[in-house]
Amino acid sequence: MKKIALYAFSLAALSACSKNDDKPQPTPEQDKQSLEVQVYNTLTWSVDKPVGSPATNATVKLFKTKAAFNSGTAAYTQATDANGKASFASIDTGQYFIVATSTDGDNLLGAKQVDGAYVGYVADSLYQTTAEIANSPLNKYAAPGNFRLEDLNMDGIVNSNDVTELPAQSIHIAAKSSNSKRILIGKLDNRPIGFSNKAAVAAALQSSITSLNNFHEVQVTLDAVYTDDAACGSMGPDWCGIDAYTAMNAANSTALLLWQTGYQIISQLNKVINYTNAVSDMQTAEKELAIAQAKGVKAYVYFQLTAYFGNVPMQNDLALPTTAGRPNTNDIRTYIDTLLTTAAAKLGSNTDIISAAACKAIQAKLALEADDFVNAKTYSSAVIANTAYALVDTPLIFTQTGNKELLWNTSNTLTSSWVQSVFKRGTFLPELRLTEMYLINAEANLHAGTMNDAVSSLNKIRRREKLADLANTISPDNFRTELMTAWKRNMRTEGNRLLALRRWDADLTVLGPLGYQKYNELLPIPISILETYPNLYQNVGY
Repeated sequence: MKKIALYAFSLAALSACSKNDDKPQPTPEQDKQSLEVQVYNTLTWSVDKPVGSPATNATVKLFKTKAAFNSGTAAYTQATDANGKASFASIDTGQYFIVATSTDGDNLLGAKQVDGAYVGYVADSLYQTTAEIANSPLNKYAAPGNFRLEDLNMDGIVNSNDVTELPAQSIHIAAKSSNSKRILIGKLDNRPIGFSNKAAVAAALQSSITSLNNFHEVQVTLDAVYTDDAACGSMGPDWCGIDAYTAMNAANSTALLLWQTGYQIISQLNKVINYTNAVSDMQTAEKELAIAQAKGVKAYVYFQLTAYFGNVPMQNDLALPTTAGRPNTNDIRTYIDTLLTTAAAKLGSNTDIISAAACKAIQAKLALEADDFVNAKTYSSAVIANTAYALVDTPLIFTQTGNKELLWNTSNTLTSSWVQSVFKRGTFLPELRLTEMYLINAEANLHAGTMNDAVSSLNKIRRREKLADLANTISPDNFRTELMTAWKRNMRTEGNRLLALRRWDADLTVLGPLGYQKYNELLPIPISILETYPNLYQNVGY
């Protein structure tokens, strides 16, 4: 009877074990394996804290399989101590997937559920410098202190094609071993949101202007080489491919640079627009001015992006959502115009970042491109009537800083070798100047049928060129010819040529012999952008 009872007890014990196979079983003291997980909070990154600070009170869980993670079945759980360490003194052998979480972040970067499994990015290090970023795969989250996301498919771009099943960090525990593992937790974008003080807002605005100068130089160079304003010369095969229209495709790096730089500036400016009101050491008027400056610059960037790519997505947050689509033409133009109207209303006489006159000048350009000749005339006339500005002798426009011709100039130097190769007219290149307003005014009056006003505006430019006045009796067709050549003479290599040729329906006539086809009137949306934002679509012909 005792043997029968003992046998029954043994069966019960075995049965109990079979029901708990997924749970770690105790091991004898001499067979213990241990693991120490050191967790760092990357949100506290700085130059002297290259991985951030130890993450206290973070939860660390070990999962035997990814399926166990998806079902929430952890084999072991510990909290980190004051030094950011979670100690597992006695665990089974085998592989474990490690997940660390806290109120500040986790190591499940970009996690989302797909068909019952969580997928996300892989990363175990942080960017430290901008130089490091420049030599890394393209990554919209790239910034010092942000995760260096792995380019899993090695195509040079980090996007949704590089996600994998989570958790991404794991460790194999061998018998009778002591183990350690470093885990970094944070967010896809670790950069702090908001501003600590007024100086931080001013620094953000100035940073956007520095970036804008780079954007402007790329745009001007691209416009010149892409049209008949300049030849590629010795600029290299990439630019010569653009010059011949053979390299302008969805993989073109210059088109990608223009897009990415533009949206990086927009992200910077959106931070000013969205978070300046929370800054405690700024007066209401100071906040309104900073936000107005950001809106004016943002509108200019959007004007240029739409000029080359067509209807681009409207972004109001720090990052463009992956669900972003392309708006219709009227919506994006209204969006830009509203930014400019609200900006000009608050800028007053301040010209530190952008002036009210510059905003009106952009509105004149926007109206002209929309065939809204009434507003093109209204806005250009308002700028022309502003006594703070005046035409100056041509040699001084691009050499004398602060001259009265300049409506907006973000830099007194030409920084890139690209723009230096195509712009030979002086030592700096303004974004906006008064001559363009006279040309817009003349063109708007031509379309409105007010020929006397059209002739008057163009003659102001001709007199500076030492050319004879045009008579008020000139025919509209002859005036149009004179106006087109005046645009070419006066605004060459200033980033206006493609728009002007398209507006006059002369792009194919002038550029066709160089290899241009009608679909080249817009640049292609970069392929990496289409992959990241699947609701966008490609421009016709690419």
